[in-house]
Parts: sequence; C-alpha cells; structure tokens
Amino acid sequence: MDVVTLTDSNYSGYLNLDALAFSFASPGAMGDGGGICIIDKDGKIYYANFCFGDELIKLEAVEKAIPVIKECKFGALGALVPSGWVSFYLGFGNHLVMSTEIADDFRQKITEANLQNRGDLFQRWPGFILGIIGKGDDNIKVSDIWCQIYHK
Repeated sequence: MDVVTLTDSNYSGYLNLDALAFSFASPGAMGDGGGICIIDKDGKIYYANFCFGDELIKLEAVEKAIPVIKECKFGALGALVPSGWVSFYLGFGNHLVMSTEIADDFRQKITEANLQNRGDLFQRWPGFILGIIGKGDDNIKVSDIWCQIYHK
C-alpha cells in the first residue's frame, strides 16, 4: 500500500482527484487533527494535513485536489454534504464523506462487521472502501495509513 502525501509543494500534480471517499479531521479532532485521507476510484490513497506536521498543506490547496470538500460543512457532530455524497460521523471531530454510489455497500459492510463503536468504524473505513471497489484488503486500517505517513 502506497500513500501519497499532498503538500503545498506537490498538490498541483494532483488536481481534481476522482475521489470516492475521504475522511476529514477537524483541527481539534482526536487522533490526527487536520488530517484528510482520500481514496480515489482507482483505490489510490492520498493524505494531507492542514494543521500539524512537517508537510502541511493549505485547505485551499486540498479543495483544488478534491473540489467537493469546499461544499462540505463540518460540525461538532456531523457534516452537511452536497448531493451525490453522504457523510458518516466517526466521532470526536472526525468525519467520513463518500460518494452515494458506494454508500449502500458501505452500510452493508458496517452491518456485516458487527462493529462495537465509532472507533472501530474510524479505524476500518479505508479497508471497507478498498474492499467494495475490489482494490485492496478489507483489513487495511487508518493506523496502517498513518504508519506509511509517519514512519517513512
């Protein structure tokens, strides 16, 4: 699994990604505040952080990579998203937004996994998405992506 980190210096090579799903962590979110993880329709994984870390990116640059994020309004307990997208609250300031074309399959994955809490969904959503589109292991977790980013 390769993860591309988007930064202010490289984002112009990743404009208008064909995003299928992305997570958004508010600046004070538990876990990775300011972190955005994107999975495109080809199963490629991208990461950006507009608050913390050595390779920051301005939120305006992220909006150029995934324009739909500009239309989203993230709040304390959920998000408002445009038509064609659906949101899931992952808890503690963390949000997941995905295309409606995979939302029913995603809900089915949640049911089948018999998750115990939002923290389980927070960890497991990337594997669920990759499994739905046939591009990876259902067991890939957010922590696996973080390991790719922070332990290069």
